[in-house]
Amino acid sequence: MTRTKNPVKARQGVSLNVIMTAVVVVVAVLVVGGILLFNRSGDEPEAGACPRRCCPRPAATR
Repeated sequence: MTRTKNPVKARQGVSLNVIMTAVVVVVAVLVVGGILLFNRSGDEPEAGACPRRCCPRPAATR
């Protein structure tokens, strides 16, 4: 009588679950990094622009 192979011991290499988890993690890091990068670049005011919240009023207009 022949023995059947144990499926647990027969596995070799990287499983599909590990590959899919790695793909999801990489995509999530890219998306979050892209969102943070684009949101950060919009915070800097343009050259010459001075919003009221960052510039003190002149002493004469107080």
